[in-house]
Amino acid sequence: MILTRAIGLTLLLLLAMLSPSNAAEADLRAIIAKFATASNFSATEAVVRELAATGDAAVERPLGALAEGDLYVRKADSLVFIGKAAGGSVELLDPLSGEKSGDAAKSEITKIKVNNTLRRAIRDALGTLTLGAKNPAARIAAADTMFKTPDATHIEPLDAAIASESVASVKALLEQARAASVLVSDRPEADKLAAVALIGGRGDRNALSLL
Repeated sequence: MILTRAIGLTLLLLLAMLSPSNAAEADLRAIIAKFATASNFSATEAVVRELAATGDAAVERPLGALAEGDLYVRKADSLVFIGKAAGGSVELLDPLSGEKSGDAAKSEITKIKVNNTLRRAIRDALGTLTLGAKNPAARIAAADTMFKTPDATHIEPLDAAIASESVASVKALLEQARAASVLVSDRPEADKLAAVALIGGRGDRNALSLL
């Protein structure tokens, strides 16, 4: 009886440990599935932004594939896959794990189309995701990308990144990226003047192009 209870408690503990990650993966897959029903570029962009909002690094794989034109919907069941052309067929890969999920004839799948506006949205989404990367070089690259492509939607994730950044040089770049986005936002004039002063101190060509 004691052994049975011990085994039962162990199983419950394991389930408790596994359930959050499984639930998180299920949530990601549910969002990815929305690509199959997106009827236009705007709808596809909405899915991109929803994936980015999760903050989960796992979505970098499907977003990167979408940007490269390698994300497909299988007609038979409307499942979304990463596709790699292999002769007359396409190798299907799981959009999260990258594991092989079979092959399909080109007539059996539909490529999810992208345009330049959507590619920019994907680039911004990927930049937001890498703000929390463990590697400082990745965070620097994200800050640089967001500095060069300012958008008011960047301010909130940059605020969070700045608050948690422990490397002074990286934090300075994040603050500059935030300032660039403030300039194209509807923030108060005082905020924009402070942003101009911060960017002006940078003094490079990219800074001058924003002022």
